[in-house]
Amino acid sequence: MDKIKNRNELAEKARQMGIDIQKIDSYARILDEIFKKKVRENITNPTFITDYPIELSPLAKKKKDEKGIVERFQLIVAGIELCNAFSELNDPLDQESRFKEQEAARESGDEEAQRMDEDYVTRV
Repeated sequence: MDKIKNRNELAEKARQMGIDIQKIDSYARILDEIFKKKVRENITNPTFITDYPIELSPLAKKKKDEKGIVERFQLIVAGIELCNAFSELNDPLDQESRFKEQEAARESGDEEAQRMDEDYVTRV
């Protein structure tokens, strides 16, 4: 994820790895598919995966010193996700912005994108 930042380049790389990519798949979705199909299934020992891209975790708090990364982890054992946890985002303006991005992704065809939740976002 540090080497390829362009959605189309990442889609081509995924296709080269034998992963079916759709035109509506976002950069984050492609990255997640690569992880699930080429990395996660090969993890045998208990492993914590940390530092997720912000696009994959719209409800997680940003890491202070790393742009585009959130405070999230998963515990993987024998290719299976046993837990998924994150520091909850508590900045209402940031949350509203992310919900809007997710809603736009949903309108573009991403059925897994979060819906806008006006009740969840509270301005002070």
